[in-house]
Amino acid sequence: MLPFKILDSVPHDIVKLSAHKKGSLRELRLCSYLVEQGYETFRNVTPDGLIDIIAVDKDTMTTHYIDSKSPLFSQKDGTLTNKIGILSKEQKEKGIKGMIYYEEKIFYVDKNNYNLKEFIR
Repeated sequence: MLPFKILDSVPHDIVKLSAHKKGSLRELRLCSYLVEQGYETFRNVTPDGLIDIIAVDKDTMTTHYIDSKSPLFSQKDGTLTNKIGILSKEQKEKGIKGMIYYEEKIFYVDKNNYNLKEFIR
């Protein structure tokens, strides 16, 4: 028996995380989900790169360049919005996708930062 209790999740009212740590956790959750879907994932080791994650479909060798974003919710009705973060002009030109992990799904916004879509393998 371990000398401590392992929690399935950390109560957010007990542990206060910095914005950077929350962002890192979002990236790890996104990577974990992609691995479960059959992707190889690679994380950027620098905090200010154009790309946070590279995901490669092992079957088709299709590569996705991903900038991990925070989910934003409508103040009107609390639903997930398409405003998951603005990609820079350079990111758009290079085909980088802004993605979020939310409720065990991955969402991305099309290259015009308009339509929120579920990412399906």
